[in-house]
Amino acid sequence: MIRHTAALLPRRTLAKALTARAFVTKSPGPDPLEVLRKECVNRRLCTVEGYRAPGVHWVFSVAMTPRDSDAAPNLRTIGIQRVSPAGIDFVMKKGCKTATAIAEEHPLAILYSQGKYAPGQSAEQWRGEGVCKSLPLQELLDVLPHYTLTGMLVSKRIEKEALEADDDSRGDVSVDRLALMNRSHVTELTQKTRLELENNEVSEEELEKSIQAFRFLPDRLERMHGGPDSILWERWEWLRSASAAESEGAIPWNDPMHLLPH
Repeated sequence: MIRHTAALLPRRTLAKALTARAFVTKSPGPDPLEVLRKECVNRRLCTVEGYRAPGVHWVFSVAMTPRDSDAAPNLRTIGIQRVSPAGIDFVMKKGCKTATAIAEEHPLAILYSQGKYAPGQSAEQWRGEGVCKSLPLQELLDVLPHYTLTGMLVSKRIEKEALEADDDSRGDVSVDRLALMNRSHVTELTQKTRLELENNEVSEEELEKSIQAFRFLPDRLERMHGGPDSILWERWEWLRSASAAESEGAIPWNDPMHLLPH
């Protein structure tokens, strides 16, 4: 009996070690923005350099609390143009209240999701908080989709027409929005603007006055990853390092922390 028990001890120890190893999860990586970039490359959403791939729908949601604390948060869905260790780059129509607040480094939160929650597949959700800094538009101009450029230019041209004609095109719509008063005119102007862009007939000055580029600089990022086949969802959090300095523009991070799924 003693010999039998002694013979079992190494097996039990081995079983415990194997069980513990099965539940040890390796960190996705020290830099969350690099983790995000690599995931998006694998899903063919961006190039290896992190720039938006042609023709893909690649967006994230941005929420910002208005200065009037009684108002609901301002929520936008915005196209991602680039992900890099320096941040997440995007553009907005220049002059709107949201873009103005973002340029003033008003704190905001982001939400990004990708994948599919289905058997044999996985989904992931990214959340984060931070501020943005303005970028030179030329850094992103070559990768911006034509429909993004066209839409923002047309909107600014309509604003200018309404201002010059002293026309109240806002109607009864909410603040910082314009009513579509003449659909045929807007359609015609959109076609004209698209042709001008294709023929390089839009001046750099008009582009700069119409479109503003930003880089989101997160202080915190969090990733949840899993699917129907997962026993537990993997949830990791990264916090920006307060002591380390940036290296070649990359945001410094503390070691990631493994969080409970909920």
